[in-house]
Amino acid sequence: MHLQQLWRAARDKVSAERWGDYSFATFDSLYSREFQNARWVTAGNGLVPLLYDAAFSAEASEQAERLKYVAIQ
Repeated sequence: MHLQQLWRAARDKVSAERWGDYSFATFDSLYSREFQNARWVTAGNGLVPLLYDAAFSAEASEQAERLKYVAIQ
């Protein structure tokens, strides 16, 4: 199934006020070196990041490192 077919199916089945909640991208977006900058298209034709910008803040990175350290122990 192509990305455009998924997009059309979402628009056919989901109410217009919810289109912004449905985002689509190709698998290439998941493996990109620029993952944090990749944009996904919503059913409403908006371009959005997969993750919130706050996920890439210095504080979020520090928290992730602390959690990784705790998980290892």
